[in-house]
Amino acid sequence: QSVAAQLAILLIVFCAFCAQRDLLQEKAGDMWGAFGYLAAGHAVFVAALTGFAAALRLGAPEATAAVIRPGVASSGMMRQYIERARGRPFRHLHPVMEKLLGETFGVMVYQEDVMRLAYHVGGLSWEDGNLMRKAMSGKRGGVPVERYMEKFLDGAARRGLPPDVAREIGRQMASFAGYSFCKAHSAAFAEVSMRALALRAYFPAEFMAAVLSNHGGYYGTSAYVSECRRMGLRVLAPSVNASEVRCTGSGRSVRVGLGEVAKLGAETAGRIVDERRVGGAFASLEEFLLRMRGRIAKDETEGLVMAGALDEFERDGNRRLLLWECARLSASRVPPLDGSRALPSIGFDRRAKAAMEVEALGFPLCCHVMELVRPSLAKLRPVEARSLTALRGRKVTVAGMVVTLKPISTSKGEAMSFVSMEDETDIFEVTLFPSAYRKSRR
Repeated sequence: QSVAAQLAILLIVFCAFCAQRDLLQEKAGDMWGAFGYLAAGHAVFVAALTGFAAALRLGAPEATAAVIRPGVASSGMMRQYIERARGRPFRHLHPVMEKLLGETFGVMVYQEDVMRLAYHVGGLSWEDGNLMRKAMSGKRGGVPVERYMEKFLDGAARRGLPPDVAREIGRQMASFAGYSFCKAHSAAFAEVSMRALALRAYFPAEFMAAVLSNHGGYYGTSAYVSECRRMGLRVLAPSVNASEVRCTGSGRSVRVGLGEVAKLGAETAGRIVDERRVGGAFASLEEFLLRMRGRIAKDETEGLVMAGALDEFERDGNRRLLLWECARLSASRVPPLDGSRALPSIGFDRRAKAAMEVEALGFPLCCHVMELVRPSLAKLRPVEARSLTALRGRKVTVAGMVVTLKPISTSKGEAMSFVSMEDETDIFEVTLFPSAYRKSRR
């Protein structure tokens, strides 16, 4: 890239950060999709936010991409990094750490830090330092990592380092065996994340449309649809006259693509879009079926109806009537819906609409699932998720739907789980400790 292009990218990233800095410091949930290391919504990531903002101000976003990795985080160094980034006074374990690790507040963050301290503190050769790093990253071939640690401690003792300081540095170095990043990886990770943040800040609809189409991320598609709503974006149902194959965004709206309809094949979705471009918009259901005859299967048409892609052809958007009309137009033996042979009134409420959307798309578009069950929860008087922060320290009842579930085992081998849940207003984290987890599985 040219120097001008690089400066332009830096300017966009800087402006995006300035626009979103306060939001970054507030909570991780509002950055869904923009940061790989915030997308999981874990409490540890939320705790790192203030340090993240401080690191950005100091020009080290790549450090934040590395400091939350399991190895560094589990050793306590992530907490040290956050506190030091926030300005808490501290003393370096060794003068060389101030010199070598100044940009990360004296905290080992990258795999290369292990090599440098092995050389400068433990007296190991650069070759042995690199082999030590490889051994810690799981590339064990030859000398066990414990042997390198012994050499490090012996070398540190010969150089006059107090035993307790040497052991603490060695402990921090050993934590890198629990998964860590090298600096080049962290820098690339941070660059992609910052570019994503710029897109999310200035092109929210287009960005979230891409997230939905990507089908990736820590959460399911339904959670990202909810996030679109919390961002103030309208999520529009697929439409044979307005949708592309993939989701699209414009202004403050995201249009679900035809490719999201479960029963609709990718090739058929492409044929619908191509036919519309060549022959113009479809004027009616009958015209749609006529122009697509022989190129769309019966179950694909039903999928379009259930997803809402043909709603514009029924005055009240009654998809049950649309299904009947599709059957009537496709087979002459089905009676028309007029005169003496008309069907009785076919009800179609929001619950039925949501059920169809879940079957056709995998998520409801007409409403949040919690809106349907909220009346039955009235006696429990649950608080809204967005108000939890203001209620810190109080015992409350909260209701939500499960977004993700991460079962783990305690140090005693007992099963527990971290659960991400959401209601209409926000996402929240729940920890099911062993006793509660056992009750939830009954």
